[in-house]
Amino acid sequence: MKDGSVLKAGNKFSIRWEETAIGHRPRVKVYGSESEFKISNGTAIKMLGKKEPSVSSLSRWDSNGNCKSILGETVEPDGTDSYGSPSWLIVKGLI
Repeated sequence: MKDGSVLKAGNKFSIRWEETAIGHRPRVKVYGSESEFKISNGTAIKMLGKKEPSVSSLSRWDSNGNCKSILGETVEPDGTDSYGSPSWLIVKGLI
């Protein structure tokens, strides 16, 4: 982490997105066995092994009113899924 903290390999952790004010990207927190860390959406995406969508997918989602969240659920373009993860359009700053 930027502050020098380390999540050791093999430790169990969970990632949760927190609600923020309208117009702000959701914040991400990682809860480990001993600590709690705030991380960026980009770091969460890397930790989860997710691949960013193509520009054509983002464009299609923007025009048809349905979008995928980071975790793969179908959501509204400006919405979050049942776990709190935001749509890719929010993550990419397009909304």
